[in-house]
Amino acid sequence: SQLQFVFNEKWKSNVGMHYSAFRLNSTKAFEPRLNINYSINIKTEFSLSYGLHSQILPLPVYFVAKDDESRIVNNRNLGMNKAHHIVLSHQYELNNYTRFKTEIYHQQLFDVPVGNDENENYSIINQQFNYPTFALTNDGKGRNTGIETTFERFMHNNLYYIFTASLSDSKYKTPTSKWIDSRYNTKYSFIATIGKEW
Repeated sequence: SQLQFVFNEKWKSNVGMHYSAFRLNSTKAFEPRLNINYSINIKTEFSLSYGLHSQILPLPVYFVAKDDESRIVNNRNLGMNKAHHIVLSHQYELNNYTRFKTEIYHQQLFDVPVGNDENENYSIINQQFNYPTFALTNDGKGRNTGIETTFERFMHNNLYYIFTASLSDSKYKTPTSKWIDSRYNTKYSFIATIGKEW
């Protein structure tokens, strides 16, 4: 559900509510969303956005059993991952087909599935291959913070490109640990894509 309010030619806002339900374990989530845009002029725009986002886990996590003959399923009743997302962005259009955009973002994750006892340092945030066969609880946390800049030219005279550079920090925490770098904490990245059509 979403509504857009246009206050005048400079200010507008989007307000919404997202609902999801996972019937396997009757998990539900109501997620408010809010965005405010301010246009300085026809070329320059600022935006501030907030959203609560929930996510079910990969389905095998709910059904994977211990490595024995009991076939006990540990994680059928796990809740969803949740995160508060906040994004401040600035966009400047150089012309009708070229723009420069900057985003500063922070994501505060909670209810993240983590292990306990001998698996107390495990967090699903780091999951890469296979799936855990031990019990998880929704007691973990995570946070992602960063800034990203994008210089983009849409298709014009049969040429397009996009250059993106970012600085970021990604950490997670279990009930028994301090904040730890996640597997995906690359710190920085640069991506370039160029295309020409004949």
